[in-house]
Amino acid sequence: MPTAPPNERTPFTVTFQRAGVYYFECAVHGPDMSGTVTVEPSGSALIETPDQATSRGTREATQDATNTGVEAQAFAIKPAVAPNPNGGTVHTLSAGVSGAHTSVLQFLPSDYTVKRGDTITWTQADPVQFHTVTFLSGGTEPQFLQIVPQPGGPPKLLIPAAVNAPSGGNVYTGSGLVNSGTLTEGNSWTVRIDAPPGTYQYVCLFHADDYNMKGTITVTP
Repeated sequence: MPTAPPNERTPFTVTFQRAGVYYFECAVHGPDMSGTVTVEPSGSALIETPDQATSRGTREATQDATNTGVEAQAFAIKPAVAPNPNGGTVHTLSAGVSGAHTSVLQFLPSDYTVKRGDTITWTQADPVQFHTVTFLSGGTEPQFLQIVPQPGGPPKLLIPAAVNAPSGGNVYTGSGLVNSGTLTEGNSWTVRIDAPPGTYQYVCLFHADDYNMKGTITVTP
């Protein structure tokens, strides 16, 4: 798992010693993020050149992004709204959304307005991603990954409890850390907004830095 900033990461390189078809996948995201490498015997002609493969991949990625963008836009403009029996309104938003062979690493909609006392539920429906909904209130983001050396073998990668577990309760008053904990597919998190009128930022601790997965809640009286 890369832990350095994007511009400081070293590419992973592997050399294939035998012809064949080799399956690979991401150990974090599983089979939904997988592929195959076909290795031809040394000296044989390739089915397509590297430039041709790059062009094909670019076309596929562009089409996937277009299809996913359509799905995300359709969801983003239709958040669910329902009366709360306890008063106020319940708003259902999304923490990310899956699409055509890709994921939208954004809160949808990313900027939203509620009244003080309203309740917001973020759902997480992406089968290959995990997110948090975290109000920092101007504080520092908890470190989302700790690298612990071991006497033998690779280092141990730990997600601290401050990231993985819910903290701060289910009422946001505009101050302090309020965190959903890690949300995986099918999970949701609900918080009541009891903050003074203003605009408050929240982030996903896993994707805020690399993918700018951030949002704002504007509170009105």
